[in-house]
Amino acid sequence: MDDSKRYVARLKFKLEVFESKATAFQDLFSRVMTKAFHDFQIVHTQGRKGDQKNDGFIPSKGIYYQVYAPEKPEKSTKKAIEKLETDFNGLVKLWNKETPVKEFYFVLNDEYRGNYPDIHHAVASLQKTNKDTKIGLFLPKDIEDIFLSLPEEKIQDIIGYLPGDGGLEGVDYDVLTEVVTYLLKNVKSIPDDGSLEVPNFDDKIRFNKLSGNISALLTTANFQASVLYDFFQNNSGFCRKDLRDKFSVLYKESLAEIPDYASSKNDLVFFDILRKSTPQKTKNAQDAVLVLMSYFFESCDIFEEPKNI
Repeated sequence: MDDSKRYVARLKFKLEVFESKATAFQDLFSRVMTKAFHDFQIVHTQGRKGDQKNDGFIPSKGIYYQVYAPEKPEKSTKKAIEKLETDFNGLVKLWNKETPVKEFYFVLNDEYRGNYPDIHHAVASLQKTNKDTKIGLFLPKDIEDIFLSLPEEKIQDIIGYLPGDGGLEGVDYDVLTEVVTYLLKNVKSIPDDGSLEVPNFDDKIRFNKLSGNISALLTTANFQASVLYDFFQNNSGFCRKDLRDKFSVLYKESLAEIPDYASSKNDLVFFDILRKSTPQKTKNAQDAVLVLMSYFFESCDIFEEPKNI
């Protein structure tokens, strides 16, 4: 996998982390670990018995994982510490006799922000009193390292199609129609502010601080815009207006959902829109959506219009 694809894969993975809470984050963790380790075992909740303090383990190595993904990590330090200590002690009691606990990792979704000192002190204290077991935190950055070490086909199994460096070879009308139909069925109305003045394409990319990878995708997709122009010409103005409104809403939603502290935020916003607006995770569907995004990017319906350039 080349650097361009690896960059896209990392962005799409980070989006999964930001938007996964509770069991959704646990599912993401399990998908990565299952692809990476052939003997990783997922432990499902069994009625009143629960999962017996074990969300997944590698029996041959005695490595255990317990996952915690609170809605607001920065406000859940006390609960995280309580869960860390309770789950470890329960795990040893319930599993150690059959499969000795050699390593224990508390999988915590800190959303790439890092953790407060109290968390690290709690892990160190637990390690000090359990010297025979290696104990540590397992964070999104650690899961990401494993994820990016996977073969490309396994990476795509987890986060979907990765746009290649070969560009778009063409967009057929059947797929485009399917995407347009899907988007129109999911329109959220917003006030009609009218069309904005179309700026220079390169200026807008620089103004919005989008990476070269995003620039290449938009520019390549724009070469196929004639397919879209024909589609709009053969359909009512209502179609274009509602699609514009849909993408405007998706853009605003993504801006609000992705935290400001996230590195490469605008690139993450771009792929969040792409993910949410693609009805099927196939190359043809994503290529069609990229053409739509290129069209509405150029007309300033998504991302900001350059000012003072």
